Amino acid sequence: MRADQTLDCYGLLCPMPIIQTSKKIKEMKIGEVLEVVSTDIGIKEDMPAWCRQTGQEFLGVEEEGDVFKAYVKEYRRELQAEIEKGIDSREKIILDFSKVSFLDEEAARMIREFADKKLSLRNCSLYIRTVLKMEGKERK
Repeated sequence: MRADQTLDCYGLLCPMPIIQTSKKIKEMKIGEVLEVVSTDIGIKEDMPAWCRQTGQEFLGVEEEGDVFKAYVKEYRRELQAEIEKGIDSREKIILDFSKVSFLDEEAARMIREFADKKLSLRNCSLYIRTVLKMEGKERK
């Protein structure tokens, strides 16, 4: 799998690979992929759980002998911060999707929850396609 950056956690045990990942992902741009190299077998369960908790996208784990390579896409931190900022203010938030190449259903639900109240969407065909796909699944 292709990664934009690699984090070497070789020899580190739980919870250090997750702590190091948390620090590193904050330096990355939305959409970039981080490869976390670890010898801790716990990363196979810990990384997907951390991604669900923090809103990052877990792309999978590759095993090469006793080495595990976990792949995480930086995803929601910035979007969620913008939404939360708008909830606490009286200003409307404008979300411009012109540079977004992927939007999962959970993020679309988060956006849809606030769309009527605080958000103004721009260049949002990707968002619309994701919501239509979700609604199709919900009707079945």
